[in-house]
Amino acid sequence: MFGLDIPIYFPTAFYLGLLSYSGLARATENYSTGLGHYRTRPDIKAPLFNVEVYSKDALSPGYWFLAPYQTLIQPPGAPDDGWVGPAIYSGDVELVWSGAPMFGSRNVEEFQMSDVKGEQLITLMQQQEHAGFIVNNNYTIHTRAEQVESSGNTNTHEFNFVNGGTETIVVTSHRQDPTPEMVEALQWDGECRDIVFDGFAVLDTKSWQPKFEWDSFGRIGLDESTLGNASTTEKKCSGGWDYMCDQTATCSAALPC
Repeated sequence: MFGLDIPIYFPTAFYLGLLSYSGLARATENYSTGLGHYRTRPDIKAPLFNVEVYSKDALSPGYWFLAPYQTLIQPPGAPDDGWVGPAIYSGDVELVWSGAPMFGSRNVEEFQMSDVKGEQLITLMQQQEHAGFIVNNNYTIHTRAEQVESSGNTNTHEFNFVNGGTETIVVTSHRQDPTPEMVEALQWDGECRDIVFDGFAVLDTKSWQPKFEWDSFGRIGLDESTLGNASTTEKKCSGGWDYMCDQTATCSAALPC
């Protein structure tokens, strides 16, 4: 959370540089004057920042990739239009590009540079549509990953391009009732329903079809998550318990890509 009158969250705060960086960015104090206004682009109102650099020699050249938002589900036509969405800033935190108009001033996540079939391109996920996007170097949409959107269970916590961008890893979620054995392992004799089971999929970036899928149902027990007393277990089991809450997935020796 940064120091504006209203909370602004940065699900993506990514610095693209050659080496490590050392610096601090913070928003200006007054919300009414904390947004930049541009004569040639009145539709853009990007957040402004003060920057304090504590070790200039340690600051490598690069860009800040930010994706601020105010609420988790940003409604269209909100009065804050013009600043919610992806934005690229220079190392001095001057605005280079804003994608807020392109994405309707709606939340985006996983905003970063990715190796897409040998080419460095901007990639991101859009929260409301559960869709993946690739943006070219002219800042126009290169690809919309339709299969990511149509799968229905892809969330926006991961859009990880691997194997030279020929594949991407996404995090998935679905809801279903646990088995009686899962509930018994909780040492809970009440009802337990509508649990969120997370997983991941490896997609081919040509067809956007899954090449491999995995989820936690029947593989990781509810009792392996954080537990509390009987009252908290009852609340979790009343529906919507995201007992794993996957945030990221990548390749390893156990998961070759």
